[in-house]
Amino acid sequence: MNQSSFWHDRRVLVLGCTGFLGTWVVRTLLEHGATVSGLVRNPHRRSEFFQTRLFDKIDIARGSAIPERLRSLLAVHQPSVVFQLVTVPGEAHRKTIITADLLNAVAEQSPDTAVVAPVSATERDPVFQNRAQQLRVGFVKLPSLFGDGDFVESRWQARLFRAAAQRRSLPQPTDGEAKLSHVAEAAKSLLGAAELLSSLPEAMPQGLRLEPPATTTARQLFERVTTPLGLAGDRVGGAVRDTLSWYERQFAARDTDVSAVRAA
Repeated sequence: MNQSSFWHDRRVLVLGCTGFLGTWVVRTLLEHGATVSGLVRNPHRRSEFFQTRLFDKIDIARGSAIPERLRSLLAVHQPSVVFQLVTVPGEAHRKTIITADLLNAVAEQSPDTAVVAPVSATERDPVFQNRAQQLRVGFVKLPSLFGDGDFVESRWQARLFRAAAQRRSLPQPTDGEAKLSHVAEAAKSLLGAAELLSSLPEAMPQGLRLEPPATTTARQLFERVTTPLGLAGDRVGGAVRDTLSWYERQFAARDTDVSAVRAA
């Protein structure tokens, strides 16, 4: 079975669908024909999800990822796969709480549902052993991500592309060996984890734990951005080129808006 046939008409719930990674996961699911629903807390945030009107293509529910809302979403949408992509900047413990609440809700209402939650390379895997023994749970350890749609300016890779798009001095990486991947690769890895979970005959004792390989390092990414050859036609070069083009379009649109306001 190919990936598209696996996802075709499959009901999927995406928590954190408006975020950087969430937007790419939704986009990838739609490309494969999935029936997607998402939980939106802030409909006014800067996000590619809203700029590209992905909300017109999925079933949107409003609210926060609290236990009562999670149980309601599972009952109404009856997903066979849930992606837990909610992050709370500066409050990593909130992400852990939301994941635990989701697992509790799934255990109570739909124990056959597969749950996939990414964890960063710098944080410990959440340990939900009691629930993981009963459920199809996948924890995917991801490297830092880059790509178009990243509005978080605190990330080094985002600052790198912003500076390159504005022809400013580029920030050097503090750790040249830090692992990075394009966000599209991360989205594919999460979908792959869900497919693997769904194929297992039973839940794994402590959940499925995966760590897909990174596609580049911070030093290599810096070199790609700073040299014309870095935008060559290989997969990483293409991702760098597309990302830089997105940032250039963002700043061009911003300059156009400013000029229009000044002329008004």
